[in-house]
Amino acid sequence: MMKNYLKIAFRNMQRHKSFAFINIFGLSVGMACCLMILLFVRDELGFEKFHANSSRIYRTIVDEYVDGKWEHNVGSPDLLGPALENEYPEVISYVRLFNPSWIDKWSVSYEKKYFYEDNLFFADPTIFKVFSIPLILGDPETVLMDPTSIVITDTMAQKYFGKENPIGKVLTINDAVEAKITGVAKNVPRNTHFRFDFLASFESMPFKWALNTWRTLQFHTYVLLDKKYNQDQLDKKLSPFLEKHFGNQTNMKLHLQPIEDIHLHSRSYNQEMAVNNSDIAYVYIFLTIAIFILSIACINFMNLSTARSANRAKEVGVRKVVGAIRGQLIKQFLGESFLFSLIAAVFSSLLVMLFLPTFNTLSGKDIVFNAQNIVFIGGVLACVIIIVGILSGSYPSLFLSSFQPIKILKSSLSEGQKGFLFRRVLVMLQFMISVCLIVGTFIVYEQIGYCLNQNLGFDEEHVVVIPLRSSLVQAKYESFRNALLQNHAIVNVAGSSTVPGRSVGERGMFPEGNKWYPRNSVFVDFDFIPTLGMEIKKGRNFSRDFPTDVDDAYIVNEAAVKNFGWKEPLGKKIIWAGDKNKKGFVIGVVKDFHYKSFHQKIEPLVLHMTPGIGSYASIRTKSENIIKTMSFIKNKWAEFNPGHPFDYFFLNDQYDKLYRSEEKMGQVFRYFTFLALFISCLGLFGLSSYVLEQRTKEIGIRKVLGASVSGIIIMLSKEFSKCVLLANVFGWPIVYFLMNRWLGNFAYRINISFWTFLLSALIVIAISMLTVSYQSIKAATTNPVNSLRYE
Repeated sequence: MMKNYLKIAFRNMQRHKSFAFINIFGLSVGMACCLMILLFVRDELGFEKFHANSSRIYRTIVDEYVDGKWEHNVGSPDLLGPALENEYPEVISYVRLFNPSWIDKWSVSYEKKYFYEDNLFFADPTIFKVFSIPLILGDPETVLMDPTSIVITDTMAQKYFGKENPIGKVLTINDAVEAKITGVAKNVPRNTHFRFDFLASFESMPFKWALNTWRTLQFHTYVLLDKKYNQDQLDKKLSPFLEKHFGNQTNMKLHLQPIEDIHLHSRSYNQEMAVNNSDIAYVYIFLTIAIFILSIACINFMNLSTARSANRAKEVGVRKVVGAIRGQLIKQFLGESFLFSLIAAVFSSLLVMLFLPTFNTLSGKDIVFNAQNIVFIGGVLACVIIIVGILSGSYPSLFLSSFQPIKILKSSLSEGQKGFLFRRVLVMLQFMISVCLIVGTFIVYEQIGYCLNQNLGFDEEHVVVIPLRSSLVQAKYESFRNALLQNHAIVNVAGSSTVPGRSVGERGMFPEGNKWYPRNSVFVDFDFIPTLGMEIKKGRNFSRDFPTDVDDAYIVNEAAVKNFGWKEPLGKKIIWAGDKNKKGFVIGVVKDFHYKSFHQKIEPLVLHMTPGIGSYASIRTKSENIIKTMSFIKNKWAEFNPGHPFDYFFLNDQYDKLYRSEEKMGQVFRYFTFLALFISCLGLFGLSSYVLEQRTKEIGIRKVLGASVSGIIIMLSKEFSKCVLLANVFGWPIVYFLMNRWLGNFAYRINISFWTFLLSALIVIAISMLTVSYQSIKAATTNPVNSLRYE
């Protein structure tokens, strides 16, 4: 019996090739899109799960109440971890990591051969107890006990030493710290916020001024909790702990963040070291897109399957006459539906295999077909096959099998008003989803354009930035700067601890009239403000004519003046925390400028005049002959810093990188919006073909009675155009709500324009009408004799 059912199913597919193709292809594309997005979501939710104790590892977060809201700081004092372990039995171990925000890359050399490395951390020996980091060589208990020790990954071992055994060899960090290799670790998995290539002993950390004080937040502290306790129990005890060590700070809190939450819930945190962090909002958005696209594909499949079922009424009647019972008919129709779904699932798997590399490029992922993902895909497809098979097969099987054969065979079974209405509601739902995706895509790109084209408060164009990643390079900075200024194409050169668009360090301070807490601070030289084209609103810039400006003068931004409650900022005193004798006075106020992304409001900033310790050289050039100017800069670099790689970036490009995740989101949005619209039109094409086929005789009669071709086309298109118009009416409020929530992630955002909705509506209406018009024109121009010949 089953063999007979399969034979009939394949014969029906051959007899109605176009409908079979539309059904299978549309469902396959929808399934493939859904699968790739679900793989993306699964990957996003799987960060840090490879750690054996991931559910018990937490990161300490210091919260500050600034400008009416709580801000979260990843940085913590070096004393925090040891104090938590000593005072709370819940904490069985801790580890501190140091990788300061003002250093983008470290200079690492071996036998005078220099490399610039991103992922170098100074860590406690307990790192191998807290995190699951397997070693290829070395003992995890002792590998970082020696103050001069360092652990490198397998990739770095091959890069620096090839096939040689790296144990015992000495690397030099920033021309200042010598570290002996004591271990080799396996390469760090991709799905973690903490990616290292080098782990140096915490004791060898060169910035000793940050140690042994509660007043600097420069370290990332992680704790491992005992199985008997949970986060909430310890969080409740941290208020008295904070008061004991930080003093009575009403504007500060301390809490723990689960390590599994870091990737999706820390993007706006200050001093966040992970550059690949995402946002839980994007997971929800992509999950919604997956559901939308799969819904469109399933609606298409069900719509066309149920529509075509009426044409098989006589087949059902004949089967009943020759003895088929209702249960057998139900099995046949459900079986055919499951077969279509199964074929679509197979093709969708092939599409995923084919397009997964492209999807990885668009989304910035590296998803592979491993055993876990294959099992996941199989589970998802099994669920889709069952759901779609039952939903699309149950209606025709139950509906047709219930009729008496005599009624079916006497006349053709016509679709009732309810079925007619139901199918148009499904079409409207499809296009409502497409409208939502189109409007969403427009809004994403409008917001990205807004961020990239707004005035930042300084001139970011024609500024070349060279990171100074070695103490020897930094020592030669003044000579290098003077040599560059000999070229008339170079307008100015400035040194600083960071540049706008890069991470800004925080340092505890006492602004006059305020309690202690950390503020964003940047060390700059005399030329920083004029080189970047910033505007002094009050007071003056740092000047070589005032020797006391060095170390004793500060310039603050307008946000700081407001936050500190100063009516007259000039002359106000600021004391660096941890050194009550190190104080200075405000000599100027700079106009607010965006030194972070538009996700965050402009925060208080203190510029500290400290020449000679800059980590970056910002070089403003003239706009003409930029290639020749860059060649000159490169030659001067090689002259002053032989052996050190020449690395640079343009400041305006740095700002583009701040919105890389939004750009990737926009690209994925765009492609999946196109596919959703394509699948919707595919279904509309198939459904309109069926409807016009059912109305062939009606069209013939209308033409005989004098109806014009244009009149018939308008009549036939009007029914579907109503569905599309209603799709816009119902879709607009939904997408407005969703995208308004997404724009809430930005402190500076666009206002959603009515024209965005109108343009989206015109696009959807135009495309849908083109889809229907082809069939309508074909039906309207058919000779009525052909359709009425046998009447």
